[in-house]
Amino acid sequence: MNLIIFSKPIHSGKTSELFHFCKQNNHVSGILMPEMNGTKLFYDIANKSFFNAEIDQLIYTENDIENIGKYNFSKASFAKANNIILNVNNKINNILIIDEVGKLELQKKGFHPALIFLLTSTNKINLLIVVRDVLIKEVTDFYQISHYKIISDLDELILP
Repeated sequence: MNLIIFSKPIHSGKTSELFHFCKQNNHVSGILMPEMNGTKLFYDIANKSFFNAEIDQLIYTENDIENIGKYNFSKASFAKANNIILNVNNKINNILIIDEVGKLELQKKGFHPALIFLLTSTNKINLLIVVRDVLIKEVTDFYQISHYKIISDLDELILP
């Protein structure tokens, strides 16, 4: 596996840059988490489709919600996003993107199931994960990642 960590500070436009990059490149798949009109969404890159990431805490039970910071994420939507990642038909030189690996994953939630599978897989994939600059060491230590390249500009994205 070729692991690339795309990292910048919080709210610095990482997802927006990736969204633009994905529109210009047909060889990418995975999940982005853009915010539109104040709501977090999942974006299935390969199918170019959106679905809700957040749910209304008043309508759903605590068992349905994954809360982190100001966000109430749907566990069912995260399960769908993980399935999309795990069912991607990756060909060599394709890029699989997970936006983002952070506080939820450090609690073994969010994208954790897909990430664990990919990190232990023998597939020859190019995996790009988004990690906030302040969480790189914590994420790489938690997942025991030792071979990776950090980029802060998508122009640095050079595949083997």
